[in-house]
Amino acid sequence: MELINSVYHNFYTVCSLIPAVFMLTLAIIFQLMPNKSKATIHLSLAFWIALVFFGAYFIAAIFYHPLGAYHRWLTVATVLPMFIHYILFFFSFPEPVYPRLAKTIAIILYLISISVTAFFIYTTFNVETVYHFDGHYWDFKADATSRLVAMIIFLYLLAMVITGIWRFFVTRTAERWPILIITISMFVAIFIPAATNALSRSGQIGRDIYQITQDLSTIVGVFITIIVYINSTKDRTNFMSKILAISFATILIVFQGISYFALKDMDNAYDALSGKDIQLALKSQSYSDNIEYLVAFSPEEPYIETLHSREDEIGMDFSRYRGEYMNTMILEKIAHLPKYNFDGALDRVLDYKADHFSGY
Repeated sequence: MELINSVYHNFYTVCSLIPAVFMLTLAIIFQLMPNKSKATIHLSLAFWIALVFFGAYFIAAIFYHPLGAYHRWLTVATVLPMFIHYILFFFSFPEPVYPRLAKTIAIILYLISISVTAFFIYTTFNVETVYHFDGHYWDFKADATSRLVAMIIFLYLLAMVITGIWRFFVTRTAERWPILIITISMFVAIFIPAATNALSRSGQIGRDIYQITQDLSTIVGVFITIIVYINSTKDRTNFMSKILAISFATILIVFQGISYFALKDMDNAYDALSGKDIQLALKSQSYSDNIEYLVAFSPEEPYIETLHSREDEIGMDFSRYRGEYMNTMILEKIAHLPKYNFDGALDRVLDYKADHFSGY
């Protein structure tokens, strides 16, 4: 029941669902092609894997529960195999070349992928989970491991691009130009979300900007890839497949824009109402049903005072976040300093003994 009660829908659930639905549609289209070539098979497998990858983000977005952090196991387990089949696609299009080399590379890359996944699961099995308020999702508190995985993902992306460029130069037929376009499209579809994800995790951009760029770059990049491939492959494709792909990509992009404005307004309205509840609780000690607890922090006191709680025990150790409370207090004081005598007033604010604030 606790997990069911942790299901919430907002802008982030829609954003994470859009690429998953797009990948599902493409996977079915390519799966149903008769007499598929190896290139089509590898694209189909890549889209099925991408479906699980984006589906994991949907799980993280819709479940406001610490178990939502375990979506990272799915993303790490699927992102590298997705690159592997993109690499094998270039070995197979426009016709298969160096089958032994391709098989050897696939085995090596899959062994690395399995090892990375096992290492990530092992290092995060008992690690602390943390909730990111800016992105409305749970994650592991394992920055060092995440950076290592991100570096390996970048190397796989680099290997995919190098393979595509190599196939462009060694191909002497007219298919060399579709190979180049597909390589660029795949790179754009993957690199932009990876870059904006890193920026959002470091606080440089909002999580909503990351979600929008992920959706748009994924849909547009993959859309260009499949249109170019369908028009250059020797596999039997029909006109309806092209119409379906074009129509569905257009619908999803339009739906992305509509959901952004509609659901962001709902989020802002909810935040405004919640803020009013907090102000009312602080001024009149009148607590709405939405307020689970209310605690007070004072820099002079060694403990956190519980002003209100719906349960006998809150189950959270607020003293662990004392440094963050102190930082927030100092930042708010600085933000409200008068323009006149700013330097002198700033010195008085910084007189607080807050070791955690030295980083700022």
